[in-house]
Amino acid sequence: YPAELLNRAEIDGEYQNVYYGDPIVVGEDGIINRPVPLDPDKKMETGKQIMRRFGWKKVQGLFTLLGPILAVISFIITPELWIAGLIVVQIIIYFIFKRLADADKPVSWGMVKDVLSGKALKRSIVRVFDTKFNKLLDTQVTEKKGKYAFLVGNNEYYMTTEKAGYQPHKTDVYDMSHEESGYLAKDISMNKEGAPSVDGDGAVAVRSDLGRQLEEEVSEGIKDVDLGEIHEDLDDIDSLKKN
Repeated sequence: YPAELLNRAEIDGEYQNVYYGDPIVVGEDGIINRPVPLDPDKKMETGKQIMRRFGWKKVQGLFTLLGPILAVISFIITPELWIAGLIVVQIIIYFIFKRLADADKPVSWGMVKDVLSGKALKRSIVRVFDTKFNKLLDTQVTEKKGKYAFLVGNNEYYMTTEKAGYQPHKTDVYDMSHEESGYLAKDISMNKEGAPSVDGDGAVAVRSDLGRQLEEEVSEGIKDVDLGEIHEDLDDIDSLKKN
């Protein structure tokens, strides 16, 4: 403190007259109610650190099943009524905690997927930032269906994604200032490493490496075009072949 991220801005979203440690003059009936911003005392985690923490969370989830499993094993060894009651209690407790953990999950989700196949990409790292200060707000790891969702306020945000074997991706800016849901959940497409850049509409950025590959694929060639010298973004491959 004082926060460096805000760069002494007087307004931070819904918070006005932000306090940075300056003297405050208060009258007889005055009340001090200035918003006090604190910078987080940590750096952005690397992908490996996030996945390590994600794996440990999964292990902790498996441990929650240990009680019911041990109760069932005890009943098999010693089939008594009180042990059966213990099994019921353990199962009820498990589902109560699971229900509480899932209570705040959003109704709709965004999905991280492969841009060409549309396949959901599990274990993708998704980060959300505010646009004003490029401040990291939250990080999530997608589950097996590639789902994620961020609870955000009425502001503007962008997201980044990363996954082993895929090109890092940064989204466009999303204006949530007039949204009522409070959840940022947009589909994000990622492209594999070494593949030509493809946007969400299937348009391909044809570059020199791809041009050399097309020289073999398009045996008759393309009139007045040297595929090996293509560097700028063009139309999709099919349109290029027709042209």
